[in-house]
Amino acid sequence: LLTGQGSLLIAGEGGMIFRSTDGGESFERWDTDDALSLFGLAEAGGRVFAYGFGDSFQISEDDGASWSSIRLPDNFLLIADIALPGEGLGLIGGSGLLIPVGPDGAGTPQRPTGGRAFLSGAVPGPDGLIFASESGLLQAVEGN
Repeated sequence: LLTGQGSLLIAGEGGMIFRSTDGGESFERWDTDDALSLFGLAEAGGRVFAYGFGDSFQISEDDGASWSSIRLPDNFLLIADIALPGEGLGLIGGSGLLIPVGPDGAGTPQRPTGGRAFLSGAVPGPDGLIFASESGLLQAVEGN
C-alpha cells in the first residue's frame, strides 16, 4: 500500500508489517503483538489498517510508524476491504462477513448478503454494495 502521506507498507505472515519512507530503498519492520496472518492493507479516514486471519486487526494513526491491535469477538478470515460512507471502512471475508470500522473502532460483524458465502471483494452499486463471492455476485440484503 502506498499511503496518502507517501509511506510504502507491506503486510505479511506472523503479524509482520514493513514500512518504507524512502520509496522502497529501505524498510523498517514492525512485529505486531499478535501472530496474525496479514493479507491486506487499507487506508481510510487518515488511518491505516492491516487485516487477515485472527481475532484482531491492526490500526495505525501515524502512517504506519506504530500500530495497535483491535480485538474482534472471534477468529475471522478477512480478505478484502471497501470504503464505507464517511470515514469508514468495511473489512470483508469468510462466512459472509462484513465488519464495519469507523472512527470509534470496529462495529458488530454483519452478514450483508444474508448468507455465509465467502466474500472476496465488494464495489458500490446503484442499490448498495455488490459482493464477489464463491457463489458469484451478491447484492446486499435490506436490513443486513
